Amino acid sequence: MLRHAFALIIFVAAGIAATTLAPRLAALAEARYAAQVDAVLQAGGYSWAHSAIDGLEVNLSGPSPSAVAKAEALTIVRAISPVLTVTNDISEAPRVTPTIIPPRLEILKGQDQLILNGAIANEAMIADLKSDMSMLTFGASGFDIDWAATEPVLSNITSTLRHVRISVEEAAITIVGLAETQGALSAVEPMVRQLKTLGWTVQTSIEAPPTALQDFRVTASKSEGATNSVTCAASTPAGTAKIKAAAEMHLGFNATCKMGAGAPGDAWADAAETAISAIAGLSTAELTLSGKVLRITALPPSPPSAVIALKDVLSANLPTGYRILIDDQTTKEASVAASPFKLTVDWPGGDTDIAIASAQSGDGLQRAAGSLGAYTRALFPGAKATFEATDGDSLPEDWRRITRVGLTALSKLTRGSLTISLGKISLTGAAAQPEDITPAHNALSAAGDAWRTTSRISYNPNILALAQPVPPTKCADEVAGAVADAPLSFQPASATLTASGIAAVRRIAALLTRCQDARFEIGGHTDAQGSEAGNLALSRSRAEAVLTALIAANVPPGHLIAKSYGEARPIADNATAVGRALNRRIEFTLIEDAE
Repeated sequence: MLRHAFALIIFVAAGIAATTLAPRLAALAEARYAAQVDAVLQAGGYSWAHSAIDGLEVNLSGPSPSAVAKAEALTIVRAISPVLTVTNDISEAPRVTPTIIPPRLEILKGQDQLILNGAIANEAMIADLKSDMSMLTFGASGFDIDWAATEPVLSNITSTLRHVRISVEEAAITIVGLAETQGALSAVEPMVRQLKTLGWTVQTSIEAPPTALQDFRVTASKSEGATNSVTCAASTPAGTAKIKAAAEMHLGFNATCKMGAGAPGDAWADAAETAISAIAGLSTAELTLSGKVLRITALPPSPPSAVIALKDVLSANLPTGYRILIDDQTTKEASVAASPFKLTVDWPGGDTDIAIASAQSGDGLQRAAGSLGAYTRALFPGAKATFEATDGDSLPEDWRRITRVGLTALSKLTRGSLTISLGKISLTGAAAQPEDITPAHNALSAAGDAWRTTSRISYNPNILALAQPVPPTKCADEVAGAVADAPLSFQPASATLTASGIAAVRRIAALLTRCQDARFEIGGHTDAQGSEAGNLALSRSRAEAVLTALIAANVPPGHLIAKSYGEARPIADNATAVGRALNRRIEFTLIEDAE
């Protein structure tokens, strides 16, 4: 009995111990696993994950930055022990699509400031920006189109324009700017074409100040039974339209107008409109508005009453500050008819002859031909004046002076015509460069108030190009070509130039006068016929004859030297007639040490 009682006591004691230790052991295991879970999460960089453990069950939660991070966290926790059950309450953060900013560049230039803005792929674009606008460097860009080829073009455009904003975005470039001159505007055009060739879509809005006109004036003529004419200059499109409308309305003629800078004031177009409309009441008239001086000549058969009305209209409507000069010829019809003198001078330009013709003054013109011929040769080197006249002897009192005034003005041009008739001097022609127009006008002003002067002078840039200096080597090539095309020829066994030889000298002189400080040797050569001493003397005489003719044609003497070689340097066989003809020659050789 006692053994059974003791066994029962032991069994009861063991049951009491089991119910007391089991919870404590479970708590210890749970704490140990919780510590391991936290440790591996921290070590793996998953601090965003939160763990909760209940017995052998681990629950993970928290905002995972990505699906990959979520899977990695679950995997390392499951690896702690196979007895653990891992549950998942992890949430994923919303996916953010990265914003891609396309490359963009903006270049701003104003006065002496240069600013570069934009979103670019390489900050070297800003770091490489140079202060010298002619050496802009923008660096790498990220643009799809060839930036290495684009960058220098944009640099040149920025340097060329006075003010500019260049916007570059994806495949498009927009250029808005102001050019200093029309030349700068023209220089940008090939640069824009180059950008388009590279593949850019280019939009431009570039303006340039209007070209300053040397001859800023309005002229008009009106005559019964004749074609009216109007030429004008204006500073704005609106001004041009106003003047042309007045010409068409009051004279029935479409005016030819140039637009540019240089108008005497804002009221210029209004003054021109008033002047043109005012002469509508005259039968025959001539008008010149130059500066703020308006000159109107009223001619018969305009009645004197129309001149009085003209003065009233101009006094009432012409803008303030303009001066009115009216030459009333309506009462001088009889005196004009008694003096039908008219002279014309035509000069095609260069060393071509000048034709001077006069009507109803033959004897007087011939008496004046000597002095006028010498004066013409002095003004137009290489040209010869030819005189043609009909019978009569009604030269004006100051004939010689007025003719010289007109010839002087004509000599300022590259070609032109001069007409002197009925108290009026008219000059038309072309100038080599704009600066030559004013001297021509000034020369005409020497005629005095008794003579009316008009001029229509054009400017051709091609003529200016021909007048530019030529480098010595290029000049030597041109002279050699001229000699090859038309060799200088002489009378047989003589140093006298033939007519074709004189013409060849004139052409060569025109070339040499454009050379830049070049010096040439004029070499005389002969064939082998005759004595050596005689050939040497003949070649010297011919070289010196050419030298003298070139100096007479205004080639600077210091640029030329004559030298004789006789028969010493043949270029062909002296045994044949053809060879001897080739050996008889004049050669121009550039003196290389000329600086």
